[in-house]
Amino acid sequence: MRSTISRRRLLKKAAAVGGAALAAPGAPAAAGLGQASRPAAPGRKFRGWVSRGAGTGRTTLQELTLRPIAGRQVVVRTEATNLCYSNASDVLGLPGMFGGPMAQMPLIQGHGGVGVVEAVGPEVRRVQAGDRVCVSGTPQCGSCYQCLRGRADMCQFLGRQGPKDLVPIADMRDGTPVFANSHIGGLAELMVTFEEWVVPVFTKASAVELGMVCSCVSVAGLGTATSQTLAAIAPGAIAAVVGCGPLGLSAVQGARIAGASTIIAIDPVRARRDVALKVGATHVLDPNVEGDKLVAKVREMSSTPNNRLWSGGRDSGGLLGGSGAFVVRGGF
Repeated sequence: MRSTISRRRLLKKAAAVGGAALAAPGAPAAAGLGQASRPAAPGRKFRGWVSRGAGTGRTTLQELTLRPIAGRQVVVRTEATNLCYSNASDVLGLPGMFGGPMAQMPLIQGHGGVGVVEAVGPEVRRVQAGDRVCVSGTPQCGSCYQCLRGRADMCQFLGRQGPKDLVPIADMRDGTPVFANSHIGGLAELMVTFEEWVVPVFTKASAVELGMVCSCVSVAGLGTATSQTLAAIAPGAIAAVVGCGPLGLSAVQGARIAGASTIIAIDPVRARRDVALKVGATHVLDPNVEGDKLVAKVREMSSTPNNRLWSGGRDSGGLLGGSGAFVVRGGF
């Protein structure tokens, strides 16, 4: 018998019970891309940033015509999105990740965003029209070999984003089929993706705030720090984050959420160190000031209250390496 329990129902129930924790009271409504809410019917016009070919002018704003959806496809009206580092070079026309056949495909850029579901294919169970969702940069099917082993970060759908795997989701004015980067295409008024990339969220938080969570930054930073199969930061652990750009700051927040007792943020930019302290770091270091003594300084700041092995302390040497951060995470 097919189960009637779904992730959507569980999240909605949790939001009803603990709404104060999931909602941001008084959060302002975020400005979207100017697209009024209308049924996502085939033939609908929408705008998107489309890349094709080479050169600085390879990415242009195009009016597109939506194609019919089927199977597990989901149409999402974009509220907010972000530009990943890996997209920046392709959008600007610099040498980037997607060369060869991929560069010649009309490709809506962007892989991540937040929005409202406008239409679903007949096989979709995770969400329904009207749901607010995060469209993650990485999929999680929940049933493949990797997901069943607790390695959703390596969901096998992640490897199905090559030129032969992408499907046309819209047409340009001249009839040329258009595809979506990573099955997402976040830099458009509409995203057409598959339900493995979509997570329903029941919250009043602004689209701008959610847009940071539904991005590569949080997937790689916060997601890694809170994962039990990657960085595995345990309560009371000591963590060092090297580089405190968007990704590193996200890792700092993840370490705080995971319960790390000491979080050392390392970055040469003072403004980043200041933000790191605001979002969870307990200590900050400037590598230019510490120089060759940086590692020694981290070990000094990572020391336990004592080195008595029978009293919860850590030895300063030995086969286990002595004091130092339990987890070191690189960011940028």
